[in-house]
Amino acid sequence: MRSLRLVLAGLVLTGTVFVLTALMVPQAQNAATTAVAVFCTVWLVVVLGNALGGITQGHPPRLEAGLAVLVLAVPTSVALALWSVDGLEINSARTPWVLAAGVALWAVILQLATVWNSEATFLRTQNATIAVFLPLWLVLMLVNVLLGMNLGYTLAEELPVLALNFGVPAAVAAIVRAYTRSRRTGRNTAHIE
Repeated sequence: MRSLRLVLAGLVLTGTVFVLTALMVPQAQNAATTAVAVFCTVWLVVVLGNALGGITQGHPPRLEAGLAVLVLAVPTSVALALWSVDGLEINSARTPWVLAAGVALWAVILQLATVWNSEATFLRTQNATIAVFLPLWLVLMLVNVLLGMNLGYTLAEELPVLALNFGVPAAVAAIVRAYTRSRRTGRNTAHIE
């Protein structure tokens, strides 16, 4: 089950990296090649870390190696297939793509944290997810602001875009966390009565 969840996270991460790269790397600089390089590097580190974690938990190394090949192969194959068709090209309506990529990135990080912290409570896993996601997403959105300014937009024009692009995915993460916390608290109260 862990492998299937990792493969699904890898597939969503593939799409997220391709969307973000299409938005941030000019097509003349071959965004698809950049996306494949970024995704394959990140995903290899994730897969190796997962395999090493499984081995340290007592799983047989051969099993972990076999699962690592599967978990690495499926999303990487999709990334290479997207690369062979030159990735994605986004010419208009950038904000919905950015917002979708932000929510997808948060979901991938949450899924990875859930897989790796199976013994932690879901609320603690969400806290860890937010601690990783928010700084990463802020850096990506600051790069997006710099790219916009490089294209001729002023800082005054970019700041509301930054607030929207950063705020919506951050709000989704916070709302889900608050909803989970209230449901957990409600359950605990019901058991006490």
